[in-house]
Amino acid sequence: MRIEIMTLRVLLQLLILLLLTGVLGACEKAEQGKQQQRNKKQQLVTTTQVVRGAQQQQIERSGNLRVRRIIHVHNLEEGQVKEIPWYEGDAVSQGEMLVRLDDELLLTAQRKAAAQLDEAEKNLLRLERLIKTNAISEDALIAARTEVAVTKADIDELAVRLQRTRIHADFDGLITERLVEPGDFAEKNRHLLTVIDPLSLVIEVTLSQLLLPSVNKGDAVEVQIDALGQQWHPAKIIRIHPTIDPLTGQGTVEVGFDELPSGIKSGQRATLRLAITSDEILLIPYSALQQNRERNWVYLIKDGKSVEQDIVPGEYWPDGIAIIDGIEDGDEVITRGFLGLKNGAKVTIVEAQDDSQQ
Repeated sequence: MRIEIMTLRVLLQLLILLLLTGVLGACEKAEQGKQQQRNKKQQLVTTTQVVRGAQQQQIERSGNLRVRRIIHVHNLEEGQVKEIPWYEGDAVSQGEMLVRLDDELLLTAQRKAAAQLDEAEKNLLRLERLIKTNAISEDALIAARTEVAVTKADIDELAVRLQRTRIHADFDGLITERLVEPGDFAEKNRHLLTVIDPLSLVIEVTLSQLLLPSVNKGDAVEVQIDALGQQWHPAKIIRIHPTIDPLTGQGTVEVGFDELPSGIKSGQRATLRLAITSDEILLIPYSALQQNRERNWVYLIKDGKSVEQDIVPGEYWPDGIAIIDGIEDGDEVITRGFLGLKNGAKVTIVEAQDDSQQ
């Protein structure tokens, strides 16, 4: 009998324990549900304040070396090539003869014209004497004077044409193409030689139109030429082209050397390294930018709620993205907590961060 009573007590205690466990579990679940409802009502986010300031970055761009000053030598007189002493790679000095064409026919024509001038001048003297005695008409005298003038013009023209049979170098340079040989007949305006000025070697690279205001003519840069190893050579910006490609938004910058590195050649591949400091710009962290195919936007915090704000992003910098339009200095943008975030949702800021932490 005593054993039965003890058994009933144990069973009763177990039943009470089970009931208490169930009640506590139900309370805990209810509390969790309430917390989840509170979390749904207020989204947890992190933010940063937009601050206007100058940005710095070092950029690299690749391009090819090319000569700015190049002459394609053409002949303005036709004739047989008599002399062309230069070959590819030869250095020429300003004023040196590059090509000599056959000039025999022009010399013959010049002698003929000289004889005609002598005869025309003698005839003019004779008519000038006769006009004093009214033996000839005034028209005859005018015709004689015209013939002298025309013959002199012919002689001047032949002198110019004779000069054109000798083609000279306009500057100190290098021969890069030899396209005819002695004995070839060169019709008028044929391409005979190509001469370059090696001191005019430049590198052309493209920069975003958003970066162009940050560079100036004369800015120092460094250039590494693939064929010459890992060394960086001093150079400078010598020209910024005035137009922007409307399709790419890129502008062209030319870089030149005060002193050419040894072994440098046109066509070599080169890398340009340039330090850029921007104007005062608005910058947001990369994590703040939201985008799809149609638009770019950020979420601002206003009166404890998230507000979608369309923006126009600009250049990408190491610390974030420049914003051209859409936000202002001092705006607070959301950087994390976008899952389920909607426009107008109540938010709770759990951690405020500045731009340097993004």
